[in-house]
Amino acid sequence: MDKNEIMQRLMIFVDETDRYQGANLSAAILQKLRSEGISGATVLRGISGFGSHGMVHTTTIVDLAVSLPEIIVAIDTEKKVQAVLPILEEMVQEGLVVVDPVAATKISKRTKSAETKAQEALQAQTQKEQIQSQTLKLQIEAEHHTVSEYIDKAPITIGPQQTVAEIIALMISNGRSLLPVINDQGSLLGVLQSEDLLSHMLNVRQGGFHLFGLRGNEQKQYSQDIKSQTASQIMRVSPPVVQEDTSMYKAAELMLNQKIKALPVVNGQKLVGVLRLPDVLKIALEIDCTE
Repeated sequence: MDKNEIMQRLMIFVDETDRYQGANLSAAILQKLRSEGISGATVLRGISGFGSHGMVHTTTIVDLAVSLPEIIVAIDTEKKVQAVLPILEEMVQEGLVVVDPVAATKISKRTKSAETKAQEALQAQTQKEQIQSQTLKLQIEAEHHTVSEYIDKAPITIGPQQTVAEIIALMISNGRSLLPVINDQGSLLGVLQSEDLLSHMLNVRQGGFHLFGLRGNEQKQYSQDIKSQTASQIMRVSPPVVQEDTSMYKAAELMLNQKIKALPVVNGQKLVGVLRLPDVLKIALEIDCTE
């Protein structure tokens, strides 16, 4: 608001018992002026007065010390005042709305003291540091839990020469979707996932010729061919792996990014266990970050 602009004073005369949509009318008007961007407004309560009905209301007569007059005063630019007039005309059913031009000789805004600004800056910095401290604490707590605490240290494994028929039987009977493939020395050669088997079954031959499109003896023949294939022919080599001292946070993040349900855990090249998705979910529920 600039004092060089054309200013108008808005005065609204109502009764303290007047209501608008179930609320006190003067309070409703004050809220509406605020929401419409009026710079400021004040509600004044009269000690006596009379309106169009001619009845005097005053605080000096006990029985009539009700329904006293109230005046809402606001001053702003002509544009803003004129914009709220239609709203006030709808809100004020009995009363008086007056607008008159005024000259603003001084317009000042309350500014925050340097001390207040410093206090607010200190509070903001303290809050920021508290959030950073809590975030760091949660991260440290998550990093504290390593893969070695939660792996299956005696996982079911397969050799490179085991057939698909044997592998499927192992997966079904043990409820596993991933089996590590190791050699006689226990070194990890690769992994075989149920998704890899399904992908292979859907592409028996090039050109989209797949198992489920076959019938009769032809289906039996190709089914037998698939089941006789070995892990070394289908396995996924160089799969994502983690070490025993890898944090659970990083392991879980890797599983999420790679969209895998289990991770081989190695020490060098040797397989030492498997971390499965159910274990990760269990950890997420068991980690206690409270003091």
